[in-house]
Amino acid sequence: MSAERLIAFDIDDCLMPLNRPAEEGVVPELQRLAAAGVRLALASGKPCLYLAGLARGLGLMDLSLIGENGAEIWLGCTMPPERLPQPLLPEEQAGLQDVRRRVVERYGDQVFLQPNTVGVTAFPIPGGPTPPEIADAIGPGPSGLQQYIHADSVDWAVGRFDKGAALLLLAKHLGLAPLHLSAVGDSANDLPMMRVVGLPLWLGAPGKLDGVPATVVDDIHEALALLRRWAGLP
Repeated sequence: MSAERLIAFDIDDCLMPLNRPAEEGVVPELQRLAAAGVRLALASGKPCLYLAGLARGLGLMDLSLIGENGAEIWLGCTMPPERLPQPLLPEEQAGLQDVRRRVVERYGDQVFLQPNTVGVTAFPIPGGPTPPEIADAIGPGPSGLQQYIHADSVDWAVGRFDKGAALLLLAKHLGLAPLHLSAVGDSANDLPMMRVVGLPLWLGAPGKLDGVPATVVDDIHEALALLRRWAGLP
C-alpha cells in the first residue's frame, strides 16, 4: 500500500442490516483491512458510546468513531475515550433543548429518545407515529439545526456538524489527505462523506445521491471487494 488510508462505514442497512448482526464474511474482511494497516472508522447517527461497544464486539479495538452525525469524534473505543473536541454554541444547545422538549410534550412514551450527548434522536415505539409523522409535527427545529428522517427514527443534529466535516477533522488529526479517504453510506446523512473522500461508495438508491459522484454498489460485500483493491490488497 503506497499510503495510509482511512475507510468510514455507516452502520444501519450499510455495514450491517438494521438491528441485525453483520452478514457472514464481513467481520473477517474488516479485520483483514485493519491488519494491513488501513484505518477504519464507524460513522453513524448513534452515539459514540454505542459505537464503542459495537467496535469491541467486532474485535476492532483501534476503530475511530464518528457519532451523532458528526457531533462526536472518538479516536478509539476504550474508556475513558480520547476525543476531538467540538464545542456547542449556546444557541445550538438551546435549539436542541427546545426540540427535545417539544418531542416529549407531544409524544411522551410513544417515542424512545436515544441517549445522545449532543443531538436529539426519536425512535417511535411499535404502533406509534411514523418517523415522517414525527418529523412533520416537530419540524426541522430552530435555524442551525439539521433534520434527518430514517426508516426507524428522526435525528435533529447541529447543522455545522456532519459526517463529512467530522471525517475531514479526523483525517487531519491523523495526517491523512482526502484522496486517501473512503466512505461507505446509503442515506442523506452520509452524503457529506461522499462529497469529501477519494473513494465514495453508495449502497442506497442512486436517486438519493443528489448529483454526488459516488460509485453505486449492490451490497457491503461488493463494497469490501472494491476497498480491498483500493487499499492494494489481493
